[in-house]
Amino acid sequence: FTLFIFNVTFALILALTTTAVPERMGAVFRAIWLLPRMSPSIVYALLWLWVIDSTERGLFNQVIMAFGLEPMNLQLDHPMTVIVVANGLIGASLGMIIFTSAIRSIPEHLFHAARADGAGSLSIIRHVILPALRWPISYITIYQSLALLVSFEYIFLIMGPSRSTMTMAMLSYTKTLAPGIGGGLYAYGAAIALILIVIGIVVALVMWRLTNMKNLLQRPRIEVR
Repeated sequence: FTLFIFNVTFALILALTTTAVPERMGAVFRAIWLLPRMSPSIVYALLWLWVIDSTERGLFNQVIMAFGLEPMNLQLDHPMTVIVVANGLIGASLGMIIFTSAIRSIPEHLFHAARADGAGSLSIIRHVILPALRWPISYITIYQSLALLVSFEYIFLIMGPSRSTMTMAMLSYTKTLAPGIGGGLYAYGAAIALILIVIGIVVALVMWRLTNMKNLLQRPRIEVR
């Protein structure tokens, strides 16, 4: 869900939007969106802890209380939703940058030709932009699949070792290093990590085959000197 909704689809929407507006405005928006990724992880985690604070000081609760609703404890009631959104929003920034670069590399005459043929914005996206983004979309899909498979950092910083947001990477950590909650089982934790590596290799090979990356990365048939 996070992969296709945020890391691919939402990142593509951001890239299309920021390349459609004036260049300086788009650059400013991308820079702001990249701030969490360029900042220390704890800063992004603290921002989310403020957003989902269960008291009246939390940003989310302030918004819903303005509409007459009762405060919510998102950490307890919707922990997985919080993690999906938190991981997805920061994950979309990488795709946004790569897709933006790919869109800007498309020759301008293709857009002019499409408009001359009467193509609208949606038609240009479908028949000009998306075919040119096949390789970047495939790369982001594979990379983010593996990144989400070993997701740990933001889950731990925002939710801690909670069972409701337990991943294999988090389970390996708790069984190995977490004091007071089952830590010290080094062989158990190492076995989980090894299984995770095997799963990662299998996922990478499957995604490589599904996205036809071999053909996308083959040497060009025409050599330009």
